[in-house]
Amino acid sequence: MAAEGTRLDVLDEDGDGPSVRLRTVFALSYRALDEGAARLFRLLATSPAVDLSAPVAEVVGGQDAAGAARVLRRLANSHLLTEQAAGRYRFHDLVRLFAAERGRDQESERSRDRARDRWYAWCLHQSAAATGPLLVPRRSRVPLPPPPEGLRTTAFDGAEEALRWYDGQRANLLATVGHAFEHRNDEVAWKLPALVWPYLHRSGRHAERLALGRTALAAARRLDDPLATGRTLNDQGHAWSTAGDLPRARRHYEQALDHVRAAGAPAVEGQVLANLGGFRFFSGDYAEAAEHFEDALRLLPADGPDADDWTVRLCEVSLASVYAFLGRFEAARARAERLLAPELGLHEGILGCSLRNVLGVAHYAADRPDEALRHFARSLAVSWRTTGFPDQQANSLAGLAAAQQALGRPAAARRSWTAALDLYRQLPAHYRAPVTLLTSLGFTPPDTDPPTAPRPTAPRPTAPRPTAPLPASPLPAR
Repeated sequence: MAAEGTRLDVLDEDGDGPSVRLRTVFALSYRALDEGAARLFRLLATSPAVDLSAPVAEVVGGQDAAGAARVLRRLANSHLLTEQAAGRYRFHDLVRLFAAERGRDQESERSRDRARDRWYAWCLHQSAAATGPLLVPRRSRVPLPPPPEGLRTTAFDGAEEALRWYDGQRANLLATVGHAFEHRNDEVAWKLPALVWPYLHRSGRHAERLALGRTALAAARRLDDPLATGRTLNDQGHAWSTAGDLPRARRHYEQALDHVRAAGAPAVEGQVLANLGGFRFFSGDYAEAAEHFEDALRLLPADGPDADDWTVRLCEVSLASVYAFLGRFEAARARAERLLAPELGLHEGILGCSLRNVLGVAHYAADRPDEALRHFARSLAVSWRTTGFPDQQANSLAGLAAAQQALGRPAAARRSWTAALDLYRQLPAHYRAPVTLLTSLGFTPPDTDPPTAPRPTAPRPTAPRPTAPLPASPLPAR
C-alpha cells in the first residue's frame, strides 16, 4: 500500500472479492466519458496540479476555460473528481493513480510531456506576473525561456489581486516544485521557488519558504550552476534571517557571494551585498551595514536588462535608516525627504513607509514630537492596508507611542505600545532594534499591564492616510 505504483494492484487482489476491484469500478465511469473528457482526465493526472480549476484544466488540456469548466463538472458528476469548493476539484488519490495509468496506456509520451511542460511554463510565467506587483518599483527577474505558443497568462491589478492568485494556486505551486525536482527538471525546481518567495514572505509562510529553498538549492547544485546556486543561497539567507537565525543567514549570504562572484554576475552580487547590509543592520553593525549598501549601489546597474530599481531603492532607503541608527539624524531626514519626492514614486510601496518612520525618528530626536507623530501615524495608516509586514507596523506603533508620550498623552501611548508589543512578541528579537533607538532617545515604554485596563488592539490612526509601507527592517534584495 505504501508504494504508489502497486497500490491499485494490492486493492485488486482476489481475496476480497470482485466488489473491491477498483480498476473495474473506475473503468465503468471512465468508459462512459466522451473522448474530450476522458483525455482531460488522463492529462490532469500527468500534471503535478492537486487543486484543479478551469484555468488549470485550460493549461493542461489546451482548451478554452469555459470548455474546461464544463468538462470538470462532467468529471465530478461521474464521481471521478470531488468538488471541494465552487469550481475547484481534486482527485481521490486512487482515482488519480487510475487516471495516470490510462494516460500511460492511451497518451503518447510526447503528449504527456507537452502537457507537463505547459504546466511548468504556466507556473513560472504566471508566478512572474504575480510577483511583479508584490515588490515595486521595477526589479530584476529570474531568467525564463519564452512561453510555449498559445499559453495564456493574466496580468494582475495590484498586490492584493496577486496575493489572491497565489492563495488559490499555493498547493499547486508547492506540489510542482517537488514534482520538478523528483523528475530532475532542475531549472523549474530552482526558478519557481525564486519567484514564489515574495508571496511566502508576505503571507508569513516561513517554514514553507525554507522547505522550498532547500529543494531549490539542491536543484541548483545538481545543475552545477554557480549563479543559480548563488541566487538560491541569497534567498535562503533572507529566509533564515526572517526566521530569526542570523548566524545561519550570514553563512548563506557569504556562500552566495562566493558563487555569484565566481559566476561574474555583478548585478546579482549587488543584491547579495544588499542583503548582507540587512544582516549587519540587524546585528547592530550599522557602519558595516552602510558600507554594504553603498557597495551594492556601485554594482547595481541603473538601466538595461539587469536593471533592478527595487534593490537600488531598497539600498537608498536602508541607508536613511542606518544614518538614524548612527545618530546622523539630519542626514537621515534629508535623505528620507529626498526619496519621498513625488517624481520617485516611493509613496506607493513598502519603502515609503520606512521613510516615514525614519522621518518620525529624526523629528523625535530633534524634540519635535508633533512632527514625529504625524509621520509615524501616516506610516501606520499604510501598514493597515499592506499585507505581510507586521514588523513594520510594530515599528510605526512603537514610534507613535514615543511621540504620544512626549506630547503628554499617556493613555494613547500605552495603547500604541501595547499593540506594538503584541506584534513584536510574534517576531524574532532582532526586529526590535527601533525600540532600542527610541529608548536611547528618551522613550520609556509604558507599563503594559495596568491592573484594570483590558489589553487593547492597535489603534487605527486618524492622521491622513498616505500611500506607502516600510523596511527599516531591510527587505530581501531580489
